[in-house]
Amino acid sequence: MKAVILAAGPEKLVEENVPKCLINVNGKSILERQIKILKDCGVEDIVVVAGRKGDCWNDSVYRKIKNIHRKMIINNENTKTKNGYSLYLAIKNVKKGPILAIDGDIVFKKESIMSLLNNKHKNAIISRVATSPAETWGIVVLDDKKVVKIGERVKSKFFPWNIYSGIAKIGNDIFNDLKKELSEKKNERKYLGNVLNKICKKHEIYNVDPDELKKMDGPLVGGSYANTKKVVLIRKEVTGFGKEKLIDEIKWLKNLPKDIKPHFSEIKNYNIKSDPVYFEMPYYKIPSLRKLLLRGEIDSKKALRILERIMDFMFKKVYTKRVGQADEGYAKRIHVQRIRRRLEETRERSKIMKRIIDAKYVNLNGRRSPNILQLLKTIENDQRLLKVLQPPGTSMVHGDLHFDNMLVDLTGKDIDFVLVDPRGVDKKLCLTYDLGKLWHSFYGLYDFIHDGIFELKYSIKNNEVRANLKISKCPALKEYKKINKEFPKILEKYDLLKKDSSWKLRTLLSNVSHFCSMMPFHLKMDEKEKRAIAIYLRGVYLINEFIDIWLKSKWKGELPHETWININTAEDYEKAKGLFGKRRGK
Repeated sequence: MKAVILAAGPEKLVEENVPKCLINVNGKSILERQIKILKDCGVEDIVVVAGRKGDCWNDSVYRKIKNIHRKMIINNENTKTKNGYSLYLAIKNVKKGPILAIDGDIVFKKESIMSLLNNKHKNAIISRVATSPAETWGIVVLDDKKVVKIGERVKSKFFPWNIYSGIAKIGNDIFNDLKKELSEKKNERKYLGNVLNKICKKHEIYNVDPDELKKMDGPLVGGSYANTKKVVLIRKEVTGFGKEKLIDEIKWLKNLPKDIKPHFSEIKNYNIKSDPVYFEMPYYKIPSLRKLLLRGEIDSKKALRILERIMDFMFKKVYTKRVGQADEGYAKRIHVQRIRRRLEETRERSKIMKRIIDAKYVNLNGRRSPNILQLLKTIENDQRLLKVLQPPGTSMVHGDLHFDNMLVDLTGKDIDFVLVDPRGVDKKLCLTYDLGKLWHSFYGLYDFIHDGIFELKYSIKNNEVRANLKISKCPALKEYKKINKEFPKILEKYDLLKKDSSWKLRTLLSNVSHFCSMMPFHLKMDEKEKRAIAIYLRGVYLINEFIDIWLKSKWKGELPHETWININTAEDYEKAKGLFGKRRGK
């Protein structure tokens, strides 16, 4: 039996600077664990397919992989091809099967490999049951145990469905057919699951019965079709770029006041002088607020009670600590400059995103407006707006307070929670930076875009992007809209906000800033960039809305509705300033 570990992806996790196969889980990399398990199962002929292009690939990484396992080949076109092509490179000179094909970013137990090897069927895959309707990537449709469909574009009407977990056994009977399919030029950009979708029409491929996997301690983690967040929550490490940020987080967590420490990640072990810099924390076996909502395990009423509990903690225990004075030009420095940096990074890394960012206009869902870069100039040139956006002060903040960083334990009598992945910055940010992250989840609806629950169509022509972006209808969407309506009422009781008349406007700008700054972390380098484009377009909508709200709030009630100007261009904005200002005697 030959095993091929497909680890050539150019992607890295946000806080990591290594390929996913080298992420550490309790002191051992994923690759080390995979190699050991395969050898323990009697599989000795193993090859690792690494990548050539992407920030995470370099000579140091190759040495690390070869220290773990000597047999390695390199996919030189890893940014243009998918794991199906990586598998072809590994087997093109192999004459017969069987083989195991394993994604290089999944964590599994020995029992899962043994169940596959001992399965009576020559051709089999391992899938798992989806935990949320949001999991729609790599659906497996079964007829009893036989695979009928598999791949990234497969749909299913019946939840819960099965998700391909990135482990397949290919028997000798279909080996040559698979190799022929993989060798086709048209299939170089396809995931293995998509190629297997064609193969299963002619040959029988079976799914390992979930009952055979019950002796496993838990589900498979990670993989091309799954979220690897659980891995990050065990150990975080950075080499090179991003190292200082992780050091800030470690110091911040280590120096937390005793009264708030229990509600943040606990550092078990760390080293800020090593390369990579790292720290380890417990794996908290409790779900995030995002998962609870998207899975339908709680409704908006329960979510609002959780949020109120967390807000009480933040306003009474956190935002009252390490108070400072906000630097002059806060909005420009914290938001506008940040957006510009991230837009430039995105332009450099993706050709399609460069075309979208450089376009002069965006027509989104029927509304034509200037693009983000033009609207940033509008914000930074409005001195009165910048003055309103200047916060009264700064304080301790979490810095990344969205729903997925709120781990919630509902098993006890009271609501308990742990807040993970803080920014580690004090006396630099205002508390509305945190509030913007919350708006980011329930107002901007980032959670749905992150999980692929949206529909997108777009074209680029004559210096204009024409797009339709729609969040797909699902039960969770109604609950998010209810949270959006009711959550601001919770904040009315806090004195810090009662004394701050511009907190809502700063929160909206923070929300804009988060959306317009996060595309680099969602680039897949597949020349489609569906998620990154959706995030960008949502940012276009929100920055336009922000400017509209600012203009209308400045002169609200002083003009009849029909004289309000719809801000579609920078010229419209200047016209509105002149018209409204004149009515006020300016």
